[in-house]
Order: sequence, then structure tokens, then C-alpha cells
Amino acid sequence: MYKLELPKVQGKLLRGSSHGWVLMINGYPELNLINPLTRAQIQLPPIDTFPDVLGYRPYMADEEYLILRVRPNLPKPAKVQVESIAYVRDVFIHKLVLSSNPTTSKEYMAMAIYGMVLDLAFCKNGDKKWTLIQQNDQHMNHDIISHKGKFYVLRNDGGLWVGDSASLPNMTQLVPSLPRTILNYFSLARTISGEFFMVRKIHKLEPISRIDHIYSYKTIDFVVYKLDHHQGELKWRMVKNIGDNLFFVGINDSLCISSQNLARYKGNCIYFTDDYFDCHREGIVGGHDMGVYNVEDRSIKPLPGYNYYVSHAMLVWPPPIWVSPNPAP
Repeated sequence: MYKLELPKVQGKLLRGSSHGWVLMINGYPELNLINPLTRAQIQLPPIDTFPDVLGYRPYMADEEYLILRVRPNLPKPAKVQVESIAYVRDVFIHKLVLSSNPTTSKEYMAMAIYGMVLDLAFCKNGDKKWTLIQQNDQHMNHDIISHKGKFYVLRNDGGLWVGDSASLPNMTQLVPSLPRTILNYFSLARTISGEFFMVRKIHKLEPISRIDHIYSYKTIDFVVYKLDHHQGELKWRMVKNIGDNLFFVGINDSLCISSQNLARYKGNCIYFTDDYFDCHREGIVGGHDMGVYNVEDRSIKPLPGYNYYVSHAMLVWPPPIWVSPNPAP
């Protein structure tokens, strides 16, 4: 365990980690990326330039933002709701991923999953505002990863979409939807060899106080799907093995590392951190749900340096986040 002194992060949540950079958010319009090792910062377009943020009113206490509650590009009656800085800080941006490393490329883009209906928006380096990704249906976006300048987006129907600087704001569907919509809590991962995996997390609620209706939760299992060719089509297939790979999933741009490159780590495991954004808004004590899942025997162990069975009733906020150091140590 190492301790980093990062004064610029104080009072802010971390809502995305990609190419060694982390998104800081405190609820005010300004958005910044920080490199935890170099402490360098990059400014992104502010929150009040997202497509469904109608306005920011700093003089209205606890009602600073006017936000649309429906997908802006669908022909439905608009529902405008006032929201506080605390709401925007805690749950407005679910994840942010970069297309490339800003340290070495000036052509990088950022893509974010945001809002109540989990919309997509992107910006290029130098943009003054966020641009909506066109999606003409009601399915939600659940995860983003990037590889070689392309964004891959996993939706709650199992569909996989891809887009890059040439195609955005339009994206192309690579994988059709599953026969039925999947529940929440799943991530997308890509191995070094180019294989895609979909990882579904299964939670269990545990009562802390039945009188006050306060609950905690923990991950009890994962379901893993691999993208395979079947009768000329790409389809998700449930698997019980991910080989010597280690997946690191959470609020970050999912990482996949071979255990052959990490001598003390066992392959076929999923390292996970808490990504249950709405827990504290729903009377649920959260932020603590993290561990190591063994795909072969389906066991879950605490992360090194953290004991769930001692700390599970404690609020860990903001939740931890995986970071791939850049530059590498």
C-alpha cells in the first residue's frame, strides 16, 4: 500500500479512470482530469454543457441545475427537474473513458455515461461542450472501454457498439441484443489478444437495521460471457473460465492483464471495486463492495489490505477506483 498526497482531489469524487488519468468532480460545472503520479491536470467541457443540462443557477441553493429527465432525441414530453450540486457530484456522471493517452496524443477524445437514463456524450480535445451520441431507443448504456482510438459501448440489452473520431456522434452495432434485457451491474473487458468478455455482477442485500430500513450489500457471484462467432454471427456465450487473465473492473476503463506478467497473481480472477452509484440515495450503506472473484470455484476473497468482514458496515466514500499508472513506474 502506498500513500499519495493529492490536495487537488480533496472534496471531490472520482468518476472514471483511463490511460492513467482520473476524472475529478465536485458538483460544480468545472470538470478536470488529474494524473495521480505527475499531478498534471486537463480541463474538460463543463457539466452545464451536457446535452440535457438546461442550466446552472449558482444562486439557487440545492436547486442549482435544471436537467431533462428523458432522452433528448426521443419524441416524448420533456420532464425538467431541478437538482442540487450534491446530486450532480454523486450520480450525474457514471463513467468517463478516454480514447487515447493525453500525454502522448493531442487527438484524444472523452466519452461519458451520464444522467438518469444513462445517455452517452463525447468531446474532442479543444471542444467547448459535450455532444450527444445518437441512440434512438430506450436501452441504457452500462459500460465503455477504449482500444486504439475506438470506443466500445455495452448496453443493458447485451448489444455492443463501436465508434471513433470519424464516425461519432454515430456508432455502429457490432453485436445484436440478447433475447432478453440483462439486469444491472455488468462490465465490458477486452483481453490483450482481442477477445471481448461481458461480466455481470450479482448483489445480495443484507439488513443492518430492519426498523430503519437500512441495508448493506455485497457481491456474491459473477456471470461471465465471451463474444464468439456462431453460425456466422457474433454472439455472447456464457463461460466458466477466462484463462490466465485478470480483469480489473469498477468505475475505471476496465483493465485486463495476463497473470504471466504478474508473478504473484493468479489468473482466472476478477478484481472488482464498488460501482453502486445510487446506494447512499436509496438508504443503503455502500462503497465497501470490493474483492477478488475466482471464476473457477466462484469464491470471493477480500482485496489485499482490505477485510470486508471487518469493514462491510462502514461507508467507504468515495469508492476506490483502479488506475493504470501513466507513466508506468
